[in-house]
Amino acid sequence: MPNTVSDKQQQPTPHNLVPHTSCSHVEFYACYQFGGMLFSRHSTHTGNSLVMFFPSGSGTLISGCIKYIFQDNSQI
Repeated sequence: MPNTVSDKQQQPTPHNLVPHTSCSHVEFYACYQFGGMLFSRHSTHTGNSLVMFFPSGSGTLISGCIKYIFQDNSQI
């Protein structure tokens, strides 16, 4: 299944995303479908925003929720 996105909005880059992008404006998405899984930002659907991940440099699996889904230089 191809990757899909919904509810695209371009906005100025929030201050807490500035370290992660060089763009002054980014496109935000409510949802993103990848590999048969639907991911949503927390403000859209809490259940689809819950994830487990390994932070950089850590071997410990932790839980979190998705705050932003955004496009930066053609990558989501």
